[in-house]
Amino acid sequence: MIYTKLLILFVMLIFNGCIHKGNGDNISRSIKKEPHKVILKKEKFDEFYKRFYSDNNFQISRILFPLPGANSDVIYGDAVVEDQVNDTFLIKNNKFYWQKKGWIPLKTLHSHDKEFIKTIEKDNDIIREQIRSRETDWVITNQFSLIGAKWMLTYHSDEWY
Repeated sequence: MIYTKLLILFVMLIFNGCIHKGNGDNISRSIKKEPHKVILKKEKFDEFYKRFYSDNNFQISRILFPLPGANSDVIYGDAVVEDQVNDTFLIKNNKFYWQKKGWIPLKTLHSHDKEFIKTIEKDNDIIREQIRSRETDWVITNQFSLIGAKWMLTYHSDEWY
């Protein structure tokens, strides 16, 4: 019985030595993996902007719904209010949100359009676009934010002042 125990102990020591010792080429050794660093290339705003206004499917894919914003055509209070006709908005906690289901694609101004004034303000990874009527108090405000490496529409208001 002592011989059996010694034999088992001897085999275990030999087996253990084969696995953990060696020159580092042993297949059974543990491999330390370093996490892969993914460097995302920042999307150029000008390219995004042009495509955002020319491709409706792309536009929808770059909006974070429900989209915070405002619409002066809608009067709301503290209750949850939904647009029962077109599903274009939702009001919750006295805040206005645009909905994906009833979203009407946005269009940009052309340089020859003299009825409106367009301004763009850049602040690091946030860009605000404002389109103001020259004749009335109507103003559209869009805010684009760089999320990850992609530009997204993160705010839209359509208001009369």
